[in-house]
Amino acid sequence: MEIVEEHKALLDHIASENGFTEYEILASSGSNKGDNFSGILTAITIKNKEKSLDLILKSSHKKRKKEAKDSHFNVYKREILMYERVFKEFKKFQEEHNIQDPFESVPKYYSSLAEETHDSLVLENLKTQQYELWNKKIAMNPGHIKAVLIEYAKFHAISLAMKQKNPELFKALAETNLDNPMEKLFGGNKENEAKFKSFFTATLSMGYKAVKDDIALTESLKQYEGIAFENIYKSRKPEYNLVVTHGDCWCNNFMFKYQDPKDKTEPQSLRVIDWQASSFGSPCGDLAYFFVANASEEVLDDLQTYLHIYHDKLSSQLRDFNVDPEEVFPFSTLENHFNLFISHSLFLALLIMRVTLSEADEIPEHKEEPDKKKSEELLVLLASQIKNFEEYSRRIKVIINFLVKNKYL
Repeated sequence: MEIVEEHKALLDHIASENGFTEYEILASSGSNKGDNFSGILTAITIKNKEKSLDLILKSSHKKRKKEAKDSHFNVYKREILMYERVFKEFKKFQEEHNIQDPFESVPKYYSSLAEETHDSLVLENLKTQQYELWNKKIAMNPGHIKAVLIEYAKFHAISLAMKQKNPELFKALAETNLDNPMEKLFGGNKENEAKFKSFFTATLSMGYKAVKDDIALTESLKQYEGIAFENIYKSRKPEYNLVVTHGDCWCNNFMFKYQDPKDKTEPQSLRVIDWQASSFGSPCGDLAYFFVANASEEVLDDLQTYLHIYHDKLSSQLRDFNVDPEEVFPFSTLENHFNLFISHSLFLALLIMRVTLSEADEIPEHKEEPDKKKSEELLVLLASQIKNFEEYSRRIKVIINFLVKNKYL
């Protein structure tokens, strides 16, 4: 697999920084079709006779200069910012407060390249360390749900504590490029809002097909359609901007490692990957997305238990920072935020289930930055029926029933 000149220079720099002199660089595809949607993943090995270094090169598609400024809401620059600035500040802040169980569940970062028409970053290759993805076609089991909630609690606690202990630093991070990516993609002007409504309608059409044999669920979906935009806009209010969020919480953005590879009841450790949609928001933005995208009916039926698992760990972390959880994010506030964010999360469920349950040949492969034509093709795709439609219908019905039963809808 060929390595372009700018990537070769980046990898040569990393090789030098890690003690390589004479070496070769091997490259191969870093993901399967349907597992990655925002660019190109390349598995890299730098090796000589004595040692080797396994890496993942994440790179954007080439963009025309006139599209580069706002295209794809600069997701790569956003992720580079997370590794270059936010995670470094978070690590330092945790060390200053001697946190015994710190959040450090992100891949090791090596370097990046940010250009006008092309962005890249290089991370450790977790697959070579026995980390693996969850099977996206099935809901996560309780052991994995708990593990992710614990890491999210540790991650969110840093922001809440920093806002109390070092408000100047938190404000400085807030003034970087961590605004809501959805604002840039679908808001800000009438054209973008029209695009979002078309996207929303196409996504919703699959939901109506999924529940067409159930009159009650069809009515619930119509009710959701009537309130969705109001709740989406409400959730963007500044009062909900409490923490740095992960932002993209479907199963392919977590990698798990097991003590016994044959026993996958619960992971020994995990890594949270793909920080391209990170922004400032409510912790419950992450929680609501995570639950509707990944939770089984068993987990959803016991939601309060899992919310308490998250909040108990969040509270413990905050106390380690010498911050009172009842002051900054009591369980009552979590419930209020969750009620709002879960109420419009059905859109995410309809979209993510469409992706996770699609076969590889049902997923378009874009080899360049999406343009208007490809966006129109995506809308047609979203409205089309997938091969695993029966399972899609079952999963969507579970989520709508959950929302109705708990009076979120």
